[in-house]
Amino acid sequence: MDNLCNTYNPRIDNGLIIIADISGFTNYIQATDIEHSQINVAKLLEAIIDENELGLSVSEIEGDAVFFIRFDYAFSFFELMNQIKKMAIKFHQVLKELSLNKSCKCGACSILEKLKIKFIVHTGKIGTIMIKDYCKLFGIDIIIAHRLLKNNLSIDEYALFTNKIIQKFNKEIKIIFPKDNLLLDSEVEYENIGRIKYHYMALNSLNINL
Repeated sequence: MDNLCNTYNPRIDNGLIIIADISGFTNYIQATDIEHSQINVAKLLEAIIDENELGLSVSEIEGDAVFFIRFDYAFSFFELMNQIKKMAIKFHQVLKELSLNKSCKCGACSILEKLKIKFIVHTGKIGTIMIKDYCKLFGIDIIIAHRLLKNNLSIDEYALFTNKIIQKFNKEIKIIFPKDNLLLDSEVEYENIGRIKYHYMALNSLNINL
């Protein structure tokens, strides 16, 4: 992980967390040939990473998700939204290209179009420490971001922003999203964490041809 763990001494900083998660991954893996499914998923995850324009560091590849982290960030909410839009567009471009490949009729290639993409965006205090040759992240905000992958939303493709993100960019958000807006609010409660409030928007509201 670039410049996040350059010492064996523990470090705690405020950081931005973005998780880009492929929805429908478990059902896809269960119904497909592992050889082709792992190649297809790898290409989709690479497409997301290739669109990283904000200098995000890849903390981990988590099977069906890319866990991005960034300390000392100063970009705007508009830039953050544009980053999500670019990743979503690229994901669907590669998904379409893979789906149009009719040379293979296996399950992994025939049900690709059922895969979707969602984003969790959070900020908070993050601890980093080296364990042998590995940079490990610690903190409740890491746990919260991952828990939010399992939420009460009924839509498949969305960008979810926790209240910490909304508060940080509050002035800009009020300009981008007036009263009648597409940024909706909700909340969810997790055991041992409590109630988490967040805002979200469907990715198709970003004028992405999904």
